[in-house]
Amino acid sequence: MIHQEGLDLIKEFEGLHRVGRDGLVHVYPDAGYGWKWATQGYGSTTNEDTGQRLRRGDPPIDRATAERWLAEGIQKRYEPAVRALIKVPLSEISISAMVSFAYNVGVGGFKKSTVLKRINRGDFHGVPEALTWWNKSNGRVFRGLTRRRVAEGALFMKGLSEAPSVTPPPPTKKNEYDKTRPGKNVGYTGLWGRLFRAFISYIGR
Repeated sequence: MIHQEGLDLIKEFEGLHRVGRDGLVHVYPDAGYGWKWATQGYGSTTNEDTGQRLRRGDPPIDRATAERWLAEGIQKRYEPAVRALIKVPLSEISISAMVSFAYNVGVGGFKKSTVLKRINRGDFHGVPEALTWWNKSNGRVFRGLTRRRVAEGALFMKGLSEAPSVTPPPPTKKNEYDKTRPGKNVGYTGLWGRLFRAFISYIGR
């Protein structure tokens, strides 16, 4: 199981929603996608007992089942995927931060993210920034996601003090490893950098 701090972070931001007066936990629609991603317990979208995706009208579960589904989902899907995709040594705390990220955006989202690219090239200090780009659901910015990305970045950085020293892989060109970054977020510094290089090239003729 992942580090307790990462698990606590997931539980804090996912929350245990739709607890009825009878104490049972009911299925509810995703905040961004509605019933397309029916959810239950601590952000579970899969019934871990049947292996089927949750649907509107599924029966309620008790709190113990919600806890179990969270643990089983992490152990069966998210943690193994994160460990397989990360190619450099990291502490358990830092890995748990990435499991939280993958649990929220999906394994596919984590796999294509600049977050993962930066980790694998050894650009650890660039990870918190890349995390902040994932604060939308279905095109809408959510304050809860913004806060979650900041918390995941802080937890990742906290774990660096416990990580073994690593030799980063050969540098990758910035426009290649940042290609998943939204176009509207192109940095001001990068624009002036290109203009400066063009000017130097012109006067050097």
